[in-house]
Amino acid sequence: MALHRYSLSSRSKPTSPGTADGRLTRPALPVLYRSRGVRQFALRNAAANGASVSREQTLQLTDDMLGCSIAEDILATDEHFAPLDPGPCPITIAWCELDRIFPEGEFGARARERLPGARYVVLRNVGHVPMLDDPKLVAAVIRESLAAATPAPAPTDGAVRAAGGGSLELPAEPGGAATSGPSA
Repeated sequence: MALHRYSLSSRSKPTSPGTADGRLTRPALPVLYRSRGVRQFALRNAAANGASVSREQTLQLTDDMLGCSIAEDILATDEHFAPLDPGPCPITIAWCELDRIFPEGEFGARARERLPGARYVVLRNVGHVPMLDDPKLVAAVIRESLAAATPAPAPTDGAVRAAGGGSLELPAEPGGAATSGPSA
């Protein structure tokens, strides 16, 4: 993608044509974003249902995007990281089914290759920023991932917890010391 130089600030930096257009049209957006169709169009790469995003939230997202100074650098690099196996902690990759920026069909295999031990979940019917389309789904996936990655608390009283939540005290070993752990 060709980069163009355009900026409303005193320092000039490369920007994409879309960012330059966004800066030029920003003064008109409070009026334009009253239209659900315009919001759907403006958020087409970020949300599957951009029309449902409020006018105020769409303006904030636009301002955030226009103010982002590193996006062009991140997307323009060919740098990558080596496969991370094993990962330093449990990892869940939650990929958006309708992501138009990083389509799962194009980038999903690469993510699985780089993080082979990760849990891979496809979030149905959401775009690149899934919180815009279905915040409850995103929260559920986060809760599920945390629950799966959180070990059960260790007993503090020397007892082994039984499946029903009760305690299981093991008989003392020869020599009189009680042990905790599964019996053979």
